Amino acid sequence: MIKIKKDLTNKKFGMLTVLELDRKKTEEIGRACWICSCKCGNIKTIRGDSISKKQDCGCIAKKEKAKRLTKHGMNGTRIHRIWLGVIQRCYIKSASGYKNYGGRGIQVCNEWLNKKNGFINFYNWATNNGYNDKLTIDRKDVNGNYEPNNCRWATMKEQENNKRNTRYVTIDNKTHSLSEWSEITGLKMYILNERYEHHKINKDEFLKPNDRCKIYTTYKNKTVNLKELSQLTGISYYTLHERYHKGLRGNELTKKNKIID
Repeated sequence: MIKIKKDLTNKKFGMLTVLELDRKKTEEIGRACWICSCKCGNIKTIRGDSISKKQDCGCIAKKEKAKRLTKHGMNGTRIHRIWLGVIQRCYIKSASGYKNYGGRGIQVCNEWLNKKNGFINFYNWATNNGYNDKLTIDRKDVNGNYEPNNCRWATMKEQENNKRNTRYVTIDNKTHSLSEWSEITGLKMYILNERYEHHKINKDEFLKPNDRCKIYTTYKNKTVNLKELSQLTGISYYTLHERYHKGLRGNELTKKNKIID
């Protein structure tokens, strides 16, 4: 058993107050170790011969380090990560997406790139121009730089439609991106992409319902899928599928000669 030369219980050292001896730790290392409470709220075991030197649990050093790392106090927040991402994909060759940004000559304006106030300038622009956690940064001109006059906060759908490689399909004089057609028809994006790549962009082929996706409904107190419902009612599978994804149910789903806008 280790002999304790001096009882430090209830003694104060700077921000530390000694609570009791940590007997397990003391036995492990062969030196008196004390459980201390720090004014910051932390509880930490500290060697007796170090308490007077430490004066705190280490919280002061952490705060000072954080302060040195970022004066704005927003390091690690979503908006700070977005700002870093913009810079990285424009200037760091190993960054994901560099070839589509920096590799094409896309740059960040000096106002946002400034080492001293770059993030603060970006943050002020963002909060004054509709930023919220559900939106992403988007360039109006996809060949232009990241700068206030060429950037906006957009939904993922809006951003998808603004990409250089966004695919558009026109059917019945209505032009939509593949993501919009996916939302309209309920078909998965990978299915529409596959059809587009195989040049199946006429109405019958491009908007053909996916038979692998079974949709069930109730007809005359019986549960049936849309293919069975088509056979029972004489209404085409495509029409039923289109109506279903427009939110029609019950009698509206199987109404004869129902016009779909």
